[in-house]
Amino acid sequence: MIAATFFITLVDSTAGLLFIAAVAPLGAYLASLVGVGDFRLTEAMLLAFIAAWLVQAAPERDGPRLPRYARIAGWLFAVLVVSLTAGVVSQLLRYPDILRANLLALAESYFSFADPPGITEAAKMLEGLAIAMAAIELIRRRPALATSLPAALAASASVAAVMSALLRFDIAPHEILVRESRIGYRYAAHVGDINAAGSHFVLVLCLVLGMSLRERGRRRGLWLTAAGACACGLWMTVSRTAEAAVAIVVALAMGWVATHEWTQAKRAKLIGAIVAGLIVVIAISVWRIETNPANIASGFRQQFVMSSFRIIGTHPYFGIGAGQYYRQAPLFLTAQLAWAYGSENAHNNFLQITTETGIIGFALFACWIAGGIQLAMRALARVPYDWRLLGAAAGVTAFIATCLTSHPLLVQEVSMVFFLQFGLAAALGGSSMLNQSIGTPASAAERRLPGPPALWTRLPAVVTVAGTVLLAIWPAQTVLKPYTPVHLEEVDGFYYEPETDEAGVPFWWTREYASLFVPATAKRVEIPVRAPAGTTAADPALIEVTSGGMTLTRALIGDAWRVLIVELNPPQPPLTFNRINIKSDRVSRVNGRPVGIRVGDVRIARIAYEVMAAPPGPPRQP
Repeated sequence: MIAATFFITLVDSTAGLLFIAAVAPLGAYLASLVGVGDFRLTEAMLLAFIAAWLVQAAPERDGPRLPRYARIAGWLFAVLVVSLTAGVVSQLLRYPDILRANLLALAESYFSFADPPGITEAAKMLEGLAIAMAAIELIRRRPALATSLPAALAASASVAAVMSALLRFDIAPHEILVRESRIGYRYAAHVGDINAAGSHFVLVLCLVLGMSLRERGRRRGLWLTAAGACACGLWMTVSRTAEAAVAIVVALAMGWVATHEWTQAKRAKLIGAIVAGLIVVIAISVWRIETNPANIASGFRQQFVMSSFRIIGTHPYFGIGAGQYYRQAPLFLTAQLAWAYGSENAHNNFLQITTETGIIGFALFACWIAGGIQLAMRALARVPYDWRLLGAAAGVTAFIATCLTSHPLLVQEVSMVFFLQFGLAAALGGSSMLNQSIGTPASAAERRLPGPPALWTRLPAVVTVAGTVLLAIWPAQTVLKPYTPVHLEEVDGFYYEPETDEAGVPFWWTREYASLFVPATAKRVEIPVRAPAGTTAADPALIEVTSGGMTLTRALIGDAWRVLIVELNPPQPPLTFNRINIKSDRVSRVNGRPVGIRVGDVRIARIAYEVMAAPPGPPRQP
């Protein structure tokens, strides 16, 4: 399949684009089907396409392209990502053996290796930009692609929906059945992230609805069939955010078309009323979910948001590097999240991009996306009945809305569909604007207007060169310093005011969840623990201790001091801290505060051949 992608693209690049649009979104499923589930088949196919596309000459004909500011922003974003990744890799220069092992693993098994420095994650970001630009350029080369590309995307989404339906009846590769057994009531066969699957179906559903309004006769029936398949796939994911996004976007799109002959003020009032009504309905639904004590997911999302802001606070402008959120998260997650997940992504794609590329990186990426959306919106303002463009743009908008509560851009089988459809919407919008400008001759006054000053015409080139030099050097320097934990009570899970027991032994109270940060050189940690007063031997408290997603020990403790000994594995460099998580099975109230257990002075035995400084922490931290 990889070789077929390369040679098809080499012979006919538009056919190669259609091939990856139809097959690559199903890459993870196909890899599981043949027993190589950890192989990133989708990325391999994308790189084969990009390689064959790049060696071909660019089309000579004029056609749609992103606005200049968007092209500059996309280029600078790519430079920033490469610079940050180079800085993260340079951290491993202090560990030459580990650096050599990582580079060797990348060279030998790139498509099966998740490297700690984030080279593969940075590559995925750049591949997304390349796929979108390829779609715009190839539509300029062959305009008929604007009709066949939606068909290819609809075909792959329909097949994915059929796979999910079969999975509902336990018909799938063994690896996917094992994965599904951990979920139970939500189904998505082609990707492991079910919320990302919901975003995929929403994206394509809007596109095929637009195509079904555009076509007639038998073709409309085929498009409606594809729409039904995408709707069924969305329903099986049980992604409430995706369902709300498609409902809002479709309502707004229909309101946009229905009011195109109205005055601007009257149109704004109606669309504003639609938005206000939808916001009220969503707010009521969110309030019911948030006030439901049985639902802990919403509380987790709030904690993820605050954890992301803590990471942004450490590297606000350029971020911590592609793929580093998951690895560095244990230093910033709340104690409850750290115990539940060990390490996790942001559950919000906007915050994910901001933490990994900084505020500047997010602004550049947003400008790149805004360039394509601007083309589509300007075209729709003049030609509201362009159903294909309306469907493509509505799908892109709905997908972006789902990024508020999930991270579909991290799942390449889904993100590649977004970048392809984004390129389609930008190309359609740009073509429409070009056609209108050609059909409207310039007036004599416009022909006599002087061109822009020479300095103004050179400004984009100056910005590009200066930005490239700046972003190639500065971001790499900001990630060289090792990260340290953020010590707050919600992160550590301890009450910082020390107390003493009846024998004068100092201790600190934990909450239900608590965490200890120890240097990476810590080999063995001795933790004195004691349950609250009144805990009897017949009814002891159960505590669980985990680290790195692994359970280290479980112990029953009473109202007497007991020392827990945990053995630790060193984290993967350049991480310099290990996090130990403690959970108590009960919460008592002492002096009006909910508490878990008492923890005394912790003793650490370190690896003999390396000495590192302990975390500074707050005053009197245990």
